Amino acid sequence: MTNNRRIKYRGFTDRLYFINLIFTWIYTFLCLIFTLLGSHIGIEDYSFVSIVCPLVWAELAIHTGFIIHKAKVENLSKWTGDEIKDNASMNISMDI
Repeated sequence: MTNNRRIKYRGFTDRLYFINLIFTWIYTFLCLIFTLLGSHIGIEDYSFVSIVCPLVWAELAIHTGFIIHKAKVENLSKWTGDEIKDNASMNISMDI
């Protein structure tokens, strides 16, 4: 399967994650450019960099955690054959 076909048949979550990742890097580079060229452009307040840039990366981290959790639940349901309804049933107790 070629790369174009793989991208075409990706799920909605994968496409959304890719868009989120691209947006995060674009915003980070824009903040870097605004910081470097701020005096030439006339920007005096850099509070958007100190507030929004960490928020963008935090949102990406939450999205990554959601995808990892979703994959974990799907793989667990494949191996056990049960559909998991809530988080309480995800905790697998280990008998020692």
